[in-house]
Amino acid sequence: MLESCQTTNQSVKKLLNVILNALLDWRIFLIVVISGVEILTHFGPTYPDSTRYIAQSNFFLDRLPSLFPTTSRVGTPMLAAAFVRFFSLGTSFAIVNSVFWLLSAVLIFFIAKKILRNSELALLGAILFSTSFPMLQNGTAVLTDSSGYFFMGLGIFFALKNSEPKSRILYFLEGFVLGVGLFFRDEVILVIVLLVLLRLWKRQGILETVVGLASPFLIGLILVTLIRGWDGLQHFLSSFLHQVTVVSRGRKFSLSEGIGSESLEIFNPLRWLLIFSYSFFAVPSILPLNWIPSIIFLVIGLWSLRERKQLAALSLLVLLPATVVGPWIGERHMFYLYPVAIPLVIGGLSALLTFFFSHLRLRIREKHCVYIMFLILLVMAAYNNYRIPYSFLPF
Repeated sequence: MLESCQTTNQSVKKLLNVILNALLDWRIFLIVVISGVEILTHFGPTYPDSTRYIAQSNFFLDRLPSLFPTTSRVGTPMLAAAFVRFFSLGTSFAIVNSVFWLLSAVLIFFIAKKILRNSELALLGAILFSTSFPMLQNGTAVLTDSSGYFFMGLGIFFALKNSEPKSRILYFLEGFVLGVGLFFRDEVILVIVLLVLLRLWKRQGILETVVGLASPFLIGLILVTLIRGWDGLQHFLSSFLHQVTVVSRGRKFSLSEGIGSESLEIFNPLRWLLIFSYSFFAVPSILPLNWIPSIIFLVIGLWSLRERKQLAALSLLVLLPATVVGPWIGERHMFYLYPVAIPLVIGGLSALLTFFFSHLRLRIREKHCVYIMFLILLVMAAYNNYRIPYSFLPF
């Protein structure tokens, strides 16, 4: 018990040191500035799906008798409802999602730094994240994507640190945080399964993680019952079960409808790569050949991890499930792969430039490659900003 407390204290001190060093790091400052500019110039758009989340916020504000019966993603609407006293509901959503955007941008920096072992390349990864098409289009929208991106990244971060010694409390807290993430986006289940598999492989922290995962759901049931009574609990459970049914059936394919010709696309290993690369490079869909470079970068990035077998296996565990679901989901959903895909794309591009310059026998230093990559990202960022018009939701 004493040893567990000492491990926890050491972990907390280490976390505080990381936060302090991050606040003093110019790279974090630059990430926040660039992300902040993109947030302010693409603030608060609405889409048809926004109505369901606005309805959920109105439920928490006691303006509706029941939850909107199509989704269990109650986290962001609940947080947005808390700011209605000061802002409009649309602006409240934008503010909440802006916080998750900033947290995700900083998080991908640390993830990429751990994978690439290079702070400058990790900085480029964070810039790529905040200037990518899905973030500019949906990052602050009246949706729940930004929170899902954050919890997805957090799960990958926990997975990357799975080999480090932890106390039972930390195992529980990691499971608890991801359990909370399920109330923001159901896609978080992907990293939950990944983390449980890693715990089973390591044979440590299995029970603590499972208890942590289940705790938010049980707490949610209690809170909904206390706030809205048995009727509210019934609506909550029906919404959650409905969402599970929708996710299990898929968007355009249901097992009950049989396997049609379209379903054969689930076995196309390049389909999800094409969709994913479109999310980053934002080329017109009528020019599919322009997708090839980013696919090459991702594959090269994977190949560069061949000597780090555990990390390569982890990357494949994250990417391969998209082969099944890729044909029926859009770029904003494929973007949930960003915690692994962004470092691989950046690492692959860096490796390709280094090989190219060395083959030409040019004396190009590593920092010069970083500058060239930065210029490439600026061009892509300019194009993405051109595609997504300036918008700002007044307070």
